[in-house]
Order: sequence, then C-alpha cells, then structure tokens
Amino acid sequence: MIITEPGNEVPAGTFQNALEAFGQGRLADAASICQEILQADIRQSDAAHLLGLILTRAGDNANARNVLGLAASVKPFDGSIRLALADAGRPADPAAARIEVQRAVLAEPGIARAWGARAVGFSAIGAGAAFGRAARAGVVLAPGDADLQFLYSQSLASRDQASGRRDALKRAVLLQPGHQRAVRELSDFLSLDEQIRTCARLCQIAPLDPSHWLARAGLSGAGGTKGAARDIRRALVLNPADTDGWRAKLSSSSSKLRTARAMSVCAPYDVAAWEDRARREHADGNSGLAEIARARVSEIAAYDPDTQLAHALAAFEEGRANEAGGMLEAYFSNCDRLLRTRDPHLKFADGLAAFLRMTLFEGRLDLLQTYLECAGDGFAGTGIPSAEFVKMRYMRRALQEYRECRHRWSGGKRLVVSVPVWGESIGQLWLENALPAMMAPGNRKLWDRGETLFLITTTPETRRKFERDPVFRDLMSDHAHVFLDISPVLEEWVMEANYVGLMCSQWLALLIAMQERADCFQICADHIFAGQSLGHIADLLDRGEIDLFCTVDLPVSISAQGLLERFRLEEGGLDIPEDALVRIFLDHISARVSHYMVDPQEKSLPADPSRLNARLEGGVQLRSTQPQLAYIVASALEVLWVPFMGATDNGAVDWALESGVARERVAMLTDLEKFVCGVLEFDDVERAESGYFSEREGFAEPVADRLRAILSRQGYFTEGRRWALGRPVTVAGSGANESEATRLLDSVAGQVRTEPANGLTRMMSQLGQSAFRRFLSRLDANGEG
Repeated sequence: MIITEPGNEVPAGTFQNALEAFGQGRLADAASICQEILQADIRQSDAAHLLGLILTRAGDNANARNVLGLAASVKPFDGSIRLALADAGRPADPAAARIEVQRAVLAEPGIARAWGARAVGFSAIGAGAAFGRAARAGVVLAPGDADLQFLYSQSLASRDQASGRRDALKRAVLLQPGHQRAVRELSDFLSLDEQIRTCARLCQIAPLDPSHWLARAGLSGAGGTKGAARDIRRALVLNPADTDGWRAKLSSSSSKLRTARAMSVCAPYDVAAWEDRARREHADGNSGLAEIARARVSEIAAYDPDTQLAHALAAFEEGRANEAGGMLEAYFSNCDRLLRTRDPHLKFADGLAAFLRMTLFEGRLDLLQTYLECAGDGFAGTGIPSAEFVKMRYMRRALQEYRECRHRWSGGKRLVVSVPVWGESIGQLWLENALPAMMAPGNRKLWDRGETLFLITTTPETRRKFERDPVFRDLMSDHAHVFLDISPVLEEWVMEANYVGLMCSQWLALLIAMQERADCFQICADHIFAGQSLGHIADLLDRGEIDLFCTVDLPVSISAQGLLERFRLEEGGLDIPEDALVRIFLDHISARVSHYMVDPQEKSLPADPSRLNARLEGGVQLRSTQPQLAYIVASALEVLWVPFMGATDNGAVDWALESGVARERVAMLTDLEKFVCGVLEFDDVERAESGYFSEREGFAEPVADRLRAILSRQGYFTEGRRWALGRPVTVAGSGANESEATRLLDSVAGQVRTEPANGLTRMMSQLGQSAFRRFLSRLDANGEG
C-alpha cells in the first residue's frame, strides 16, 4: 500500500489520479501520470513506488528496480518499498531480493507480508527452521490471512508436524473456502468419503484444473463408485499431454495398447510413456513398432540427462555394473555438453549436484569455473540458485585463493585444522577462551606431532582483529595459519548464513587436506578443550588403531565463562583439568540440554532428534546423532568419496562407513577422564524460551513408539546416526550411570531400522569415481579439460 506523507506533496489531485487509474486497471495512464510527477520532482517517492509496481507487473524488472531504488533512497525505512524492490529484483538476483526482504522486516517488523516473503525465500533455499520461524511470525501478525496460514502449514510439513499442519490448513480453508491448495492438502487428513466430497468441491471451484478431476477419479475408483472413467476423460480433454491422466486411463482401459499409443503421441518427450509403449508393442508381437519406441527412448535419453541417469541406476540395481559404469560416463559427458551449451532444459537435480561436486573433489577448479559460469545463477528458468550451486561457487573461489597463498610443507606428519570463526562475539570468545585452551601445554602435543596448518575461515573485519591481537600472535607464532574469506557466503545467505558458512568451512578443510595428503581436524570456534584432551588424541593417533574420531560436546551456559579465568597461564594459555571442566558443566548446564531431554514421564519429545539427553541422579547422559567435531587421518581421506552427503550433521561417520572404512576404526571419544570438549553457549535460556531451539512435540501414544517414529522419519536414521546414538557421554556426578530414560534410549536405538543409502548414492560411491575419471581423461585428450 502506498501512503502519501506530509512534506512529500505532488500537484493537487495528480497522484490521486494515478492511484485511481491503477485501481481501475488503467496501468498505462497511471504510469504516464507517475512519470510526469517524477519529471517535475525526482524525489516524489510515492510516484516512484507506484511506477515501480506498474513496471514490475509489466515484466520490465530492470527499469522497475531503478525507479524503486529512487523511492528507497528517499524512504530507506519503508518496508513496502523494500518488498517491491525484492519482487522486481528476484528474477535477476534472488540473493539480493532476499536481502531486500530482510531489510523490509528490519524496517517495519509489523508487515505480515514481509515475513511471508521471507518465509518463501527460506523455503526456496531449504532453510527449514528459518522458514518455520518466518511463517509463524507472519500468521501471528495477520492471523486472518489465508495465504499466510497455508504458508505456515507448509513450514510445519517440512518439519513433519502433522497436527499443527492440519490445524493451519483448516484455518486457511475457513478464511478462504476457495483456496484450492489448502483444500487439496487438507484432504490428506480426511476419511475417504470426506476426501471425495472435498475433490468434488474443488472441481466446482476450479472446473478447468485437470488435477482435481484426476484426484476425484482416483478416490471414486478406490471407493467403488461410478464416474471415475468420466472424470479421467475430462482431465485429458483439459490437458491431453498429462501423463498422469493417461496412466490413470491405462489402469482402467480395456484397450491398453491403444491407450499407450495415445499417451506416447500426446506426450512425445516423456520417456516413461515410450518405454511403456515399447513393452506393450513387443508383447502384442509388433516388433517393428516396439523397436521404433525403443529408439525414441534412446533419443530422449541422449538429450535428457535425468533419464540417462535413471537408466544407469536401473542397470546398476539389476547387477549390470559394467553397463551402468558406461552409462554414467555418458551421463557425465552429457552434463558437460549441456552446461557448455547453456541448455535451458538442464535441471539442478541430484545427479548434476554430484557432477559438480566430483569436479570439485578432483581439484579441477578451472573446469568447475567454466561450468558455473555456463550455468549462471539458476536452473530450469526458476531464477533461484540452488544451495549446492552457491556452495560450489564459493568453494571453487576459496580453493583458488588457497592455491595462491599455498602453505609450503617441510615434510613429516601433516595436519589441516578447520577453524570457522567470524563475528564480534564469537571472535572474542575464540580469542579469550577457545584458542588459549587449544594451546594449553598438554594440548600442544597434537599440534607438535608434525606440521600443523590452521585454516581460519573468517571475515576481513575479524581477520584484522586477530592480526592486531597479541594473544593470537603469541599463541599462533609456532604454527602456520591461512585466512580464507567467508564473507561471500554470509552475504549470499540470510538467517542460515552461519550454518552454511560452517558447512563450507569444513568442506574446504577436507578438500585441502585431501590435496595436501594431510590429516584433517574439524572444530568450531566455541569448542573449549580440557588441558590434556588433544594430547589424548595424539596418543591414539600414535597407536595407529583409529581412522576417525568424533565426540559429544558438553554444552555449558555462557554464565560460566568467568570461572575459566582461574586456569589462565601467564603466557596466555588456558589449562583446564578434565575433571574441572566436567564440574563446570554440571554446575552450569546449558538450557539446550534440558530442551533436548527425553523423559518417559513427560508427554513431549524433541522434534529434532539431533540431540537426545537423559537425566541421571546428579548428572546427565548426552547423545548426539550428528557430532560435528571430527578428526580424520590422511589414509582415510584417500578413500573418502562423498558425492551426496553433507559436510556436517554426522556426515563424516556416514562418509567413512559408505567409503569402506572399517567400523572398528571409527571411535567416539567418551572417556571423560581423558577427553572433554565443552561448548560455551550464548543466551541459552533466552534461546530456549524464544523458540530458537527446535520445538518439542506432544503425543498420546507410548513414549517408545513416538521416539521410534521421530527417528524413523524419512532418510534421517542412517547407519552413521545409529552408530553415534549408541555411544553416549555419561556425566554421572555422584549418582548411578543409568536411568529409565537411558534404558529407553538404548532400547529404541536398537529397534529403529536404519535408512540404507539410496541406489543413486550407492551407485555413485561404487562406480562414480572411476566413471568420472574416465570422462575427465577423454575430456583432457580432446583439449577441453
């Protein structure tokens, strides 16, 4: 909404005329009046705002951004102008559009539409928690907005909160009975008869939407009622190329071959339609027509890399590994061709993500840059850059930056340590506590085993602070360090910037360690190591029995920070005995621990099972299904091949197991007499009260059943997560080492079925590397690598 303000006057009645013309749909007249106003006074922000809206609606986004920029320069804290700028800029620069939405929220946090736009932006980049918080803020501000209620239901669906999602959908339908998507999704919670009536209502609301007729046909057929065939025919009349409609017709048609032929004609680029026709022609004895259909399948596959990858996967799962390897090599060549030709049909799916990641893993930075430049900022015309695409772009640049200042190793054992640290508060915490604890005399044993390179990913501002700090200079004087700039990631992403930055930092350390044939140690800026803990890792490494170490950290409230001072050394180090750090934890347990507590007597559980804790008498047992601290030896890095898995969230354990590292050579450091890693947490009580941590969800069924259901959510409980959940850290205090809660967790951990790696991950793990290297060799031979 545009509101004229005192001091921003325009000729009498002129701007009102523009508003009236805009409201009546006479956009050309409204634009003409606004241009006249701006020619007389370019600082008339209301006219610029309205003209920008008109240009955006007309698709002239470039000029719309220029005009709206003028309006924003006059009214920099007008949330509506910022939202209009986001709408105009989104097709060309989605990242900049997200920043404008953030500015709108900061300028006027009471604008519900701004929170809705922010939620949509977070959803597009896969930031689930931020998506939920923004959507919830929108419905709090405007509970009567059906679109915001529906958006909130989507955020709850992404976090598998069924009851809350159902309630939000009900509110959306009550507010707007004609809201098609809300009505359709609400039907998932209804009985069969209620679903049929809902579909009938949708057919009345939107009779030209074929999906509603198909839905009613499917439900009517399932209920044994008549009319399904008639509804399918209506859907196909509305959209003859709809393969879902043809497949529905196939299931009920008495002339399946004729229907299959019609489907292939109406959907000429659908490979499944031609495959179905080939099978039916062959079964009917029409070998010539079957061969033509198979040739069409091959023709489509040669153009469509997704189809090509699907055929390779089918061959792999049928045991034809050699054939699948050849298809994979052809798939990589096709990705290369389509990227270089900037083909608009190329989609950023899992296969292409693996292709770019393999290029990065092989150290082919120039080739990766070629691909990224050809791909541009988006795929399939969405204008939304993929999260993987953004990470690939940043890491290519950062690795190139490292090559230009590459560390010169002197020989012996090599260790690359990832230290992601940025921001005023975290930077100060690292300088005052984490770095001094890392450099305690007993902990230096790890750094002094050979040659250590600290890879510090940070911002230019934080780097300048470190370089001026005498503690940093003194404690790091004996060890090499390289700074890499993380700010491009922080500027690209909004609320999830720290998490994405952490992921990129850990990836960079892994890749650099691989290239340098070094061990890799991934830590975080808030890790506080007890005085002999890193020395314990050094002792274990010297025995040569373990390839990968992980730990469960002890979350300590920031209120305990002052207690660490009594362990300060004269030279600036921080030498905290292991038992002292455990005592500090027990006396100042972070609110995070309670938030993730499992108690059989309570009727709520953490919706996010990344941490599952249990009370003990005088203590607590901590479990994590995603330990982020990991030490990986160089020999294990040599076999690590991870085309799909994430860098954090227990990724390292799953990598190792999937890549063939023996289970007995993977260890969780749980002996608190020898190893303790604390984490100082800012504002932990406020975070728990404000909803910063994941929500807890109520339930009516037995607690064991609900806990199993949470862990069994699609794709979550991998073999690595089972391994981690079964290795708790027990901080017993003076009481017993087990309780009803710990026995419940032990029982459930053994009962939940792990999610096996999907076929694509297994195929890429077993065949991807060799097929990709054959593709690179051929590329090099042609002078294109």
